[in-house]
Amino acid sequence: WSVRKESGRVYPWNFEKKIDIKKSSENFISNLISHCTYLNGESVLPKNSLLYEKFMVLNELNNLKVNEQKISVETKQDIYNKLLQKR
Repeated sequence: WSVRKESGRVYPWNFEKKIDIKKSSENFISNLISHCTYLNGESVLPKNSLLYEKFMVLNELNNLKVNEQKISVETKQDIYNKLLQKR
């Protein structure tokens, strides 16, 4: 995943001269990102990311029922904003 500026041996004192740090860091991160098996070419979120966990919580709230009745959108928003978000 490293991208070289010039050929030759890399040492600590010539690292910045031999390696393109910006392109190498982009390649390193893109190497860590998984792709969706259903939608070709689409990236997926890691399960432990904050954004994915937010959608998991919202998905649970969408299925929440009280006395066999689904709760209102306002109640879902109140639960999420007041109980689950720290400010």
